[in-house]
Amino acid sequence: MNGEELSGIVATVRKLFHSDLPALLSLCLGNPQYYAFLGEEPTMDALAAEMAELPSGCSPDQKSYLGFFDAGGDLIAVLDLVRGYPAERCAFIGFFMVDASRQGTGVGSLLITRLLDRLHGEGVSRVRLAYVEGNEQSRHFWRKCGFVEAGAPIDQGEYRVVPMGVRWHRPFLFRRHASDNDKLKNQHNVAPLAEKSLPPAERQPASRTFLRGVSSPVAASIKSA
Repeated sequence: MNGEELSGIVATVRKLFHSDLPALLSLCLGNPQYYAFLGEEPTMDALAAEMAELPSGCSPDQKSYLGFFDAGGDLIAVLDLVRGYPAERCAFIGFFMVDASRQGTGVGSLLITRLLDRLHGEGVSRVRLAYVEGNEQSRHFWRKCGFVEAGAPIDQGEYRVVPMGVRWHRPFLFRRHASDNDKLKNQHNVAPLAEKSLPPAERQPASRTFLRGVSSPVAASIKSA
């Protein structure tokens, strides 16, 4: 899939509101394998809370809870992003999920590619996230997008999450298409975020509440493009 094809699929990107909760719940319910790793099911109340949930010390203007809609107005993907966290010039992907009907098409990979491109253009130097330990499909998806493990698993009670990150060595834009995923492996202008290389404030990427609510970043059933 190239940029023009993505533009033909994603017609609108906007902030999600409480009025979007039914569509959001439907999208989440279509990804049961992801929630199986959490040991829970999505509910309207939980999703409503996640729309507003923030890590300690962050303000609402740092958070973008976005929906991606097709030309027919159907929600096809959701992204929760916090800028300026866990440190200045960092961004944290709290949640990313693609509708089951769009999985395996390259939409998810290209959306993340465009996001990284945009963040780098804004001056962001590092992007962090976490996936639920054992969710190999999630891990594979994020590694194809250029992320690497960035520390030891963090206990969340019923499950553990594995922090991941991407860092730019020098000015670099992720101007590639999903069909070029294999090239990313040779584009390592990104550096592994080894646990020992991170400042202390970044070794605990979020509070327990925030991690439990929104930091398991991608549906387990997303098929890598």
